[in-house]
Amino acid sequence: MIVVSDSSALSALIDLNKVELLRSLYSQIIIPEAVRDEILRKRPTLPPGIEIGICINKADVQRLEVALGRGEAEAIVLAKEIPADLLLIDERKGRRFATKEGLSIIGVVGFFAVAKQRGLIAAVAPLMDALIKTGFYVSPELRAAILARVGEK
Repeated sequence: MIVVSDSSALSALIDLNKVELLRSLYSQIIIPEAVRDEILRKRPTLPPGIEIGICINKADVQRLEVALGRGEAEAIVLAKEIPADLLLIDERKGRRFATKEGLSIIGVVGFFAVAKQRGLIAAVAPLMDALIKTGFYVSPELRAAILARVGEK
C-alpha cells in the first residue's frame, strides 16, 4: 500500500517518534519535493524509508496552490499521479480539495486508530495527548469519536 504525506502530518509523526508506524502499515511512503523542503527547514535529515516523488503536472499544482500551500498542492497532485492508496493530510481545506480530487485520505489521528486496530500500538489516547502537547489541534469531538471507535474512553 502506497501513502503520500503532506508536511504537517509527517512532521507530527516525526515529533512523536512514530514514523516507524507508517513503515509498518505501508509499503511505500512518498512525499513531494515541497514537503521534503518544509521538513528539512526544521530538521537536518528525513527519516529513513521516506521517498521523494516529483509532480509531473505543474499546472495542477499551480491550480491547487491558489487555495492551498505548496506542500499540500504537490501532495494532492503526486497522490493522484502515482496513484497512491492514501493521502495523509490533516488540514481541513486540504482534505476537502483532496476528496474533490477523488483521493482517499486519512489524518494522523485516524492513522493512530488504524495502527491500534492492526495491533501496532496499545492505545491511541496517549499518542493523541502527546500530539496535542506539540501544538497539533485535535478537536474535542474528533478526540471523543476516535477514542470511541477504538474502544477507549
